[in-house]
Amino acid sequence: MVYLEFIISIVTEISRDRPGENLTERYGFRALSIYLGYRRIIERLSFRRD
Repeated sequence: MVYLEFIISIVTEISRDRPGENLTERYGFRALSIYLGYRRIIERLSFRRD
């Protein structure tokens, strides 16, 4: 969840740079894919600890 909040803050910063555009469509999927990628990495690391 920390990573999701981090990505949301990045998307928010981008939206401040480009007001008036539909940022959910442009950046939403990219942010989601980045988040899922991080989650996969975290899952692998946690399995290695066990």
